[in-house]
Amino acid sequence: EMGMYVKEQLNSSDFSMFMYYVIVSSSVIGPNAEFSHAYPGNIVLDVEAIHAATKGFSSWMSGGTNDNVLLELLFCRTNAEIEQLKACWMDRYKYSLEEEILKEIGNNNYNALFQGCLLGQRDESGRTDTQVANQICEGIAAQGLDGIWRAGHEDSVCKLFIDTLALGSPAQLAHLVEIYKMKNETGGASLLDVVRSTFADDKKLSQAITGKFLSRDAYLARLLNQSMDGMVTDKTSLVRILATASKDEIASIAGA
Repeated sequence: EMGMYVKEQLNSSDFSMFMYYVIVSSSVIGPNAEFSHAYPGNIVLDVEAIHAATKGFSSWMSGGTNDNVLLELLFCRTNAEIEQLKACWMDRYKYSLEEEILKEIGNNNYNALFQGCLLGQRDESGRTDTQVANQICEGIAAQGLDGIWRAGHEDSVCKLFIDTLALGSPAQLAHLVEIYKMKNETGGASLLDVVRSTFADDKKLSQAITGKFLSRDAYLARLLNQSMDGMVTDKTSLVRILATASKDEIASIAGA
């Protein structure tokens, strides 16, 4: 079903873009005039996509500034891929990716979330920490999520929440949702509902935070749906995700 819908969105003129991603993503690039070291092709494609998104280039490589590109590439990459991404960016542009994100987004909580992801230290063990989850839930109960967020990323509870979003394992994020539910036995709003209502006027922030609670496959599925949802299909995002994913990954995304 997803395959038929995607086919309807693309036409023969998009084939060159698709093939570019397929060929480059399976290659090793450099050393050359742009890179002093060799990098996997998929990492080079990530660097190009982030550069296009932050610079707002309007071409078949980007389609304009797109927060979804940053969310996709920084939320869905492994720690090892994040480290390669930062090295490749530095090699090519001679300044850090962290500087680029700060310049683009500003020194705020949204930036702190991205900077946390860029540490490349996400917990990949699957463990959970009930104490941390309790601290966040108690802070939300006392101040409201809006109060915590307005306190800024220097505030201990706000920092703990952002660090959990950026660095916590999927199991820890699921544990946080469950702990919040247990502490609201009267049937109040879920944690994700609280996020959506708190940031109802800031769609990109709401999607960024709720996206961190999704599995990688579910998050990519949401991005694919968003890329095709509207008057104009975001063909670059659609092609990038489909062309760089393996057959098994496509099946998982389709089933998410």
